[in-house]
Amino acid sequence: STDGSDTVLEQYRQAHPNLSILNQRNAGQSVARNAGLARAKGEYVFFLDSDDYLLPGALKKMHTFAAGEDLEMACFNADIGDGTFYFRPGFDLPVSSGAVFAKNFYDRHGTFFGTPVWLYLYRRSFLERHRLTFVPGRIHEDNEFNFRALYHCIRCAFSNFPAVFYRVIRKDSIMNRLSVRHFRDSLQNFRDLCCFYLHHRLSPVFLEALICMFLSTVRNAREQGYSMKEIDLRLSDLLKLAVLSPFYPRFFFRKRLRKGKP
Repeated sequence: STDGSDTVLEQYRQAHPNLSILNQRNAGQSVARNAGLARAKGEYVFFLDSDDYLLPGALKKMHTFAAGEDLEMACFNADIGDGTFYFRPGFDLPVSSGAVFAKNFYDRHGTFFGTPVWLYLYRRSFLERHRLTFVPGRIHEDNEFNFRALYHCIRCAFSNFPAVFYRVIRKDSIMNRLSVRHFRDSLQNFRDLCCFYLHHRLSPVFLEALICMFLSTVRNAREQGYSMKEIDLRLSDLLKLAVLSPFYPRFFFRKRLRKGKP
């Protein structure tokens, strides 16, 4: 960073001795998160994106909920401004396994479990026990990480209060620049998770989420004007899709992809 952030951080450290500062060459978000995780000492871990901020009292409230329920993963809502939230208010999810949590989340909210890691508080020993880290240099690394985390999770719950203010309108945000790399990395997540499936035999809700991840990636790429060659869509990807979803005829996917409506 070249904006004097190190000086500001040092001032904070003088006021708060428990603050630890780690300096390293910029190697992307995944590497930064892995480095922080390797240095972490607390019972729980939270990953805050650099362009968002925690709401007052959020960490204490998050920890009270997670520790009180003895959770390995605790999910929360986010304020996105103008009185709206990342997930609609009005529902909580009781303690369950990651697979049941994912199914209940879909049934109650109409979408699959939220994948951004800044929506979750993680028990550090849980991450270490299952060797859960982020793939270096990859965009959408949250998808791959949380998919594996929820598969391993035994105790997960959702408390519907906003813990983070999520900035969604910053024009130079990396997530607002839909380059071809976004789609290539998302497809690579799909391939990696297919390998994960072959080793672990996922429950139906995870399989459906994985299929939706693939179809959404292809659809969004087409809407952005990218060809299937540009995003590196491979025949082997379609074969993986057929293996994951034998109840979908293969011609269905060929027809939908040809029309650009996956």
